[in-house]
Amino acid sequence: MHWTSMDILKLSAMKAALCLLLPSSLLSAFAILSLYNNDKLGPWMSVYGQKRVEVEGKSGSWNFTTTLPSTDSLSFENNGTIPQQDIDMMKKQYLTPPSAKDQLNLTRKEVWKGPLTSYVHRLLKGKKNGFFIEVGANDGEILSTTLSLELLSGWTGLLIEGLPGALKNLRQKGRNAWVAGCCLSPVPYATKRIMRGHKTYPAVGHIKEFFLGLGRNDNYHQGSEVQCYPLHYLLLAIGITNIDYFSVDVDGPELNILKTIPFDKISIKVISVEINKGDQSEITKLLEGHGYKMMKYTKEDYTHDAVYMKTENKLSDNTTTAWSKLVASNNGKPGHLTEQDLDTISDNHLKPPPFGPIEVATRIRKLAQNVWKSPVTEFVRNLLKNKTYGFFVEAWAYDGESFSNTLQLEVENIWTGLLVEVAPTRLKELLSKQRNAWVATCCLSSEESNATELANNPVVDKCLPLHSLLLAIGQLEVDYLSLGIPGVLETIPFDTLSVKVISVGTHSNKFDDDDDTTKVQNYLEKFGYKKMGFVQGDSEHAFSDTIFMKDEKSL
Repeated sequence: MHWTSMDILKLSAMKAALCLLLPSSLLSAFAILSLYNNDKLGPWMSVYGQKRVEVEGKSGSWNFTTTLPSTDSLSFENNGTIPQQDIDMMKKQYLTPPSAKDQLNLTRKEVWKGPLTSYVHRLLKGKKNGFFIEVGANDGEILSTTLSLELLSGWTGLLIEGLPGALKNLRQKGRNAWVAGCCLSPVPYATKRIMRGHKTYPAVGHIKEFFLGLGRNDNYHQGSEVQCYPLHYLLLAIGITNIDYFSVDVDGPELNILKTIPFDKISIKVISVEINKGDQSEITKLLEGHGYKMMKYTKEDYTHDAVYMKTENKLSDNTTTAWSKLVASNNGKPGHLTEQDLDTISDNHLKPPPFGPIEVATRIRKLAQNVWKSPVTEFVRNLLKNKTYGFFVEAWAYDGESFSNTLQLEVENIWTGLLVEVAPTRLKELLSKQRNAWVATCCLSSEESNATELANNPVVDKCLPLHSLLLAIGQLEVDYLSLGIPGVLETIPFDTLSVKVISVGTHSNKFDDDDDTTKVQNYLEKFGYKKMGFVQGDSEHAFSDTIFMKDEKSL
């Protein structure tokens, strides 16, 4: 049936007249009839309340303006007008505000920046203080695509989880993000659906009608009814319309959820979508219609995700300015890396941190002995006030254990980072340790130009500038840099990379005016670093380290 503007006005008048004549006992039945008729009105759905709002529409070949009853509300075209009282109710019953940063309570005790998150952060040019949405957030920790952005780069966001057991754990983690205790609706209106969790793996669950056959039906609990809302309902409740990263991993209804999003009202820069049972082509077609381009298909131990980016996406914060000094935006600039270079580095010279079995509560590192208490590490920890959730770089990482300056930070202070080692035997040992860090299978270059030659010869042994490795994993901030020798310092762009503390090793066990350490000190002072101390090696042949820290006013 086709509804004209006159039909709508007549219907409103008829309803008003009938309300005066109907006895109170029949008003509830009339309300049901009203809802039925409102469905026919499509984008002009009326909502009963105290105030009125004008709505513009089109009928046939001419425009009109009519007045529909409504509360104070926010409207999304084609999804109706949502009453403010409903938004307030939803916010009260289903949304938990971000926790203070000192309330973080992780079970696994690590921050994992895997391949997917690293690539997304790279697309966003290492952005700080961004906003994420993670749909299917589970407990906020296991295989989280957003935790490292929050802890390492100051992001906040919205975590959405409908499974009751996972939601309980999520709320206990104290994440600095909103938590929505509901599922995302696979239809463009509020609804309820049955959600089931796996009996053995709580990270696995789904809306029952979208079961993908991941295991047998009897592997899952019976399920329970869960409230589901379209994404824009939740965003209205928290007052957000600009999202940097949207992660969707819900084991089935990804395509249906994406279809409900009013992309003309909400700005989303990067989207990652778990791909299930060949629905990639439909998802790609849908997102391309909204101005997105598929950038990459990533495969990890547990999930396969397609990454999309808005084609007219323009970032203009300070992080982007720093990034543009190092990475060419189009066809390349002399001395600048290209996105192709970063892909080559990531594919051929970097190993991501392994996550490990999802059913294991803590990482199982394969260490030969107890964690070595490095005197250099102790000095650094004191300088950084025993900081937790930091990012390190250790060049010449050896086997990742013997005399490591970063292992204690990783285990006791819950850091992650980048370990650089090129010697084949030591590299094999390093990878076997199962450390929570990226591993660069190359040496660090003392010549910045080396990285720009990768496109022509990507797989030979390379010595790469430090910043090229960090750019490839989307990390522009380093809390601690451990260098075995000072030769690479001149290749580090200190005006664009943020490095708080540096230790530089020398074979000398003393610090005098003729030593290399004096030259290092003079060089680093140009960039706002101050010598903080000297840790002497415990033997004639051992390395000694001089430690420098960036003046806080220069950070």
